[in-house]
Amino acid sequence: FLTPDRFKRLNEHGSKILTDYFNQNKNNWQNIIYQELGVYNHEKEGVNLSGKIDRIDNSENGLVVYDYKTSKYDYQKKKLFQSPSAENLVGGEYWRQLVFYKLLMDLRNSKEVPIAGSIIFLEREKGDVEFKEEKIHFTTNDTEKLFEIILTYVNKLKNYEIESCGECAWCEFTGKIKNTLFD
Repeated sequence: FLTPDRFKRLNEHGSKILTDYFNQNKNNWQNIIYQELGVYNHEKEGVNLSGKIDRIDNSENGLVVYDYKTSKYDYQKKKLFQSPSAENLVGGEYWRQLVFYKLLMDLRNSKEVPIAGSIIFLEREKGDVEFKEEKIHFTTNDTEKLFEIILTYVNKLKNYEIESCGECAWCEFTGKIKNTLFD
């Protein structure tokens, strides 16, 4: 989908970002214990859970899971880190992702329990030198809340209750699946 010129520009841009990130952080990485850790086929209450975690560090207080985003941080993304509330029953997208990593680690090995999760944004605002990082500390019932959300959606799928807004490409795809598989 990319022209050769566009591919070249993106490749150069990515190389520059990663070089800058590496140079800024290489002295802080003495405690990395896993990179690109695949955690596959862990079952909980009949649900098979799998994922790949970008990085896990050992801090003085416990493990921290990391994910890298190839986007800029802006303050509107702050809501993506919020845990479930009365206004947002499923919590923010980044909260769910980081807590899912904790859930995977809990299922993988009960001795390696993450205490926090962090998302690092690799694109910077013009003029910014530092890379933005947003961190959440896990609470004792975060994984329980997340698993309840997962179970709700697994049960909806099993009962052919696929929700859609009816306006986006995903909903069009959902409608095709529903019409093909469930009718």
